[in-house]
Amino acid sequence: MRSITIVTVNWHSAELIEALLDNLAGKASHPQNLKAIILDNTNGSDSSLDKIKKNISPLTIRKLNPQNLRGDQAHGFALNVAMDMVDTDFTVIVDPDIYVFKNNWDQFCIDEMECQDSMAIGAPYPQWKVGKYHNFPSPPFCFFQTESMKKLDSDWTARSNHKLVNAWVFIIRQFGRLGGLVTRRRYEQSRFVRKFGFVSEKLFGVFTPDPGWQIARETKRKNIKSVLFDAVMPQETHYAPDVKNSLFQDLAGEYELFYYKKEPILTHKYNSGGRPWRTARGDDVEYWHKCITRFETENNKI
Repeated sequence: MRSITIVTVNWHSAELIEALLDNLAGKASHPQNLKAIILDNTNGSDSSLDKIKKNISPLTIRKLNPQNLRGDQAHGFALNVAMDMVDTDFTVIVDPDIYVFKNNWDQFCIDEMECQDSMAIGAPYPQWKVGKYHNFPSPPFCFFQTESMKKLDSDWTARSNHKLVNAWVFIIRQFGRLGGLVTRRRYEQSRFVRKFGFVSEKLFGVFTPDPGWQIARETKRKNIKSVLFDAVMPQETHYAPDVKNSLFQDLAGEYELFYYKKEPILTHKYNSGGRPWRTARGDDVEYWHKCITRFETENNKI
């Protein structure tokens, strides 16, 4: 079994990160081959980060000062720093608010990549996040061959450094999402909105350049393959016909739920602060954990 580095970025999310590392170590086939790097974008002001139990060793915490960078720009900055630190065969970039259902997820990812001759495997941005890239695993869960990633002529930078370019992207986004009328709920419930989202991305391409969009563009240009999980919508209950619909719909509708070959792989709570993607209980961590426990219990009965 080859070595894997887990990379995640902290922004006052120490409790989530500790649970994340417990989850990944507990469900790994070879936890002894895992390393972890936490990029602390609070530059040390989040003192609770130092209290994380080292269930994965070695664990490195790197304090960073993103200065005037915020949000996705700061996230991309941290991921670029991490890539200079990673020295293992594989890397998995994960958000703190991820829970993996898949047992032996580490060996599974490697096996699927090698079986399909791919550079990466993971969770793409869901289609309802109109304007983002969907052809490559996104930072919430992106598992890849480290050296292959380092050889790409691109990085995790989220946006352009030019204000005029960013202003133009903002204008395009207003057309591409109808000024915010294209929301998650409308996308899930309306065939017309789904069709509009498809046409919008066909016309404008990526008009929400999140971390990894340049990598996604480069892999598409070079025809580099990746394995993508399915981001399921709450009405797609055929994914889990033997699991109570309410449990499936809670995770798929309030949060993000990913399947692969009809098997649940992971869930992502995600930051629901963005108005188009906000859900009623998206910020409720306790409810998310309850959904996970109930959903996993029901799946284990099958």
